[in-house]
Amino acid sequence: MPNSVFYGENSLAQLGEQVRAYGKKVLLISDRVMEKIGHVRSCKKILEDLNVSYAAYLDVNTEPTDLHVNEALNLCFSRYKA
Repeated sequence: MPNSVFYGENSLAQLGEQVRAYGKKVLLISDRVMEKIGHVRSCKKILEDLNVSYAAYLDVNTEPTDLHVNEALNLCFSRYKA
C-alpha cells in the first residue's frame, strides 16, 4: 500500500501523477463536506480522465473509526470482486 500523504495548497494537482504510479483502481475516501464544495468531483474527473476505475466512500463524518474502515473495505471489495 502506498504510504505517502499529500496535503495543503495545490496538493490535488499531484493526484494524477500519484495515481499513474500505483495502478488503475482507486478507493476514494472522503466526507460529504468535501463532496459539497467540489473536491470529490475534481478527484473523480481526474480519475475518469486517466481511465482509472474508482469506488467512492463518502460517509466519513469524523476521524475515521473501525466502522468507517469496514464500510469502505466492503464497498471496495464489492466493486472489485476477484
